[in-house]
Amino acid sequence: MGDDFDHDIIKIKNIENLEFLIKNSSSILDNRTTKLIKENQGYTFNVDSSSNDSLKNLDDLFDTLKEAVFTHADLSLHMSDIDVYEMAKIIKVRVRQFSTINFSYDQPYLYTLIIPTKNKIILDFHFEERISLTLKIDNIEFIISQRQRDGISLLIIKCKQELTHKEFERYTFSILIGFGFITGSFIQNEAYFIAYDEFQKLQHICFRELRPSLKSNYCPIHIRPYRLIKENKVTEQEILELKRVSSEQFSKLCQIIHEVPEISSSLILLLEASTCSLLIMPVGFCITLEALSKVIIDKYKPDIYNYIKNERERNSAISGKRINNDTKLRLPFDWLKIKLSSDDINSIVTRNRILHGILHLKPDELESNIELSDLSNRLYTLIACLLMKWIGFDGKVLNHSKIREYFFGKEFQEDYFRQI
Repeated sequence: MGDDFDHDIIKIKNIENLEFLIKNSSSILDNRTTKLIKENQGYTFNVDSSSNDSLKNLDDLFDTLKEAVFTHADLSLHMSDIDVYEMAKIIKVRVRQFSTINFSYDQPYLYTLIIPTKNKIILDFHFEERISLTLKIDNIEFIISQRQRDGISLLIIKCKQELTHKEFERYTFSILIGFGFITGSFIQNEAYFIAYDEFQKLQHICFRELRPSLKSNYCPIHIRPYRLIKENKVTEQEILELKRVSSEQFSKLCQIIHEVPEISSSLILLLEASTCSLLIMPVGFCITLEALSKVIIDKYKPDIYNYIKNERERNSAISGKRINNDTKLRLPFDWLKIKLSSDDINSIVTRNRILHGILHLKPDELESNIELSDLSNRLYTLIACLLMKWIGFDGKVLNHSKIREYFFGKEFQEDYFRQI
């Protein structure tokens, strides 16, 4: 990404400052001008309706604007997703999606995705590749990087193989979910899809609003846990021993997300629940743990059931016991050799009560809230251990129950990190 790419970013930024000529020969709007205004999310533009009553029919105006071409010099746009509102003598149009003329969703291009975000993106805290991150899904190479421009961070995902827009969008959505899980930042809001030809010349721009971004207080790993360092809870040597996620491990995570819809949905639920209230958070984490365990058991069923058979032959005490739901949830941990504490096992059992609608775990309201908070922290840690071990990570995962114990006024006899 060199000077040409910087020029393309400037071209995108300048769209909001351009005055466009509306071209629709069958409409009274033909040859009128308007300026696109960049809002916090999406764009708007105004249409003066004071001089013509026919413009006050919003349904007709909606159809007219959807068919119109907005031109400025060599740039011509089509507004494909809009909302039309009447405000006094002005018609305000909100633009949720636009693209350059003749853009085709089915035509393969070399795509780059650009997502502006107000939160600074620091790959170094989570990934071995600290400036740009390379990964592969279906053996297709993608590169994640970030840039700063005018106080805004840009998350950039570039593909090295020609794909259709639909293919590229699906791959990048899987990458963004994986990135959100590892960093706690599921970056969305709005995106620019930039289509290049084989000579890296810009061919098309497609802008679209996305779902709201999510910023979680949870992440599985972080090599600079500030509060622990500030309060001298951990030694410098312990910090130096923390590992980042490798390109291969992140590739495997994104591949799983891309291939398994249940994992994709579960991780979005995990991210959403982690930003919600105390009542919703543990419910979301319980469902995520159930779904993740089920997927692992289904995917590796022969190996896991051979493991059960061997354990039963080795241990006569469990030989004739039926496998209940709590035991099933423990199977992936046992199979992946993730050690569970008694508190972990109690959380797995308690999860069943939550899913059956028992949200007051203690008679006292305050004590119940403390239990729900600790349950959430412990369930998230278990989910992180399970998924990180599955993708081949062999370092230490943040133990959120221990890290957040000061919220509860209690002290857990555990380490701040869990080796997996």
